[in-house]
Amino acid sequence: MAKDFIVYVDFDSTLYDTPQFGQDLKQLISNEAHVSFEQVVKDTRQFVADPNLGGYDYESHIRSYDLDPNAMWAALEQLVATHNYLYEDSPEFMQALYDEGYTPHILSFGEERFQAIKITSSLGHLAGNTNHKIGFDVIMRKKQGHIAERHPGGRGVLIDDRPDQDLPDGFAEITLDRSLGLKRGRQKGAVYMVSDLGQAAAIIRSLNGMHLTS
Repeated sequence: MAKDFIVYVDFDSTLYDTPQFGQDLKQLISNEAHVSFEQVVKDTRQFVADPNLGGYDYESHIRSYDLDPNAMWAALEQLVATHNYLYEDSPEFMQALYDEGYTPHILSFGEERFQAIKITSSLGHLAGNTNHKIGFDVIMRKKQGHIAERHPGGRGVLIDDRPDQDLPDGFAEITLDRSLGLKRGRQKGAVYMVSDLGQAAAIIRSLNGMHLTS
């Protein structure tokens, strides 16, 4: 049944156009700090939330320019409130999951406050007009550990733009690479490759043996 099949969906570069958001955020910082855009791009690489795992440390970055953190957090909230960075197929995909009885859950890696602001601003667009409540977890550890802990012995799937997640038994990995230009999803070893979320929906349908609107 759909409710017994767990669907995790990555956020950045899966549901969310993170490259475009990143460009706009760097331009915002450049404007506020009176530093060249190129310098901000270069500096960004230095600020990670965890030296072993990565994740962008926005707070440390803005402080490095002696910017007011409160004002810059507010500027970030304003940026994501006034721009819809979701990919065009993201709301339709999430709605299709709901229509078939799934409860999709966003699983995102990164610094919690920064990620939560981005995700929260997008939840209304993702839920459509059906008042669905979309849950999300922001973590700073490997995703397979989180899934294994939350769903021991469970069945499901993770759709992510990063391959080779080494998921626990019972979970399939769907890697989304929008640059591939595939006409349909394909399987490569234990990983399913897709170029859009409609193809991911078709694979979920196949894996769970149920019809899923695409």
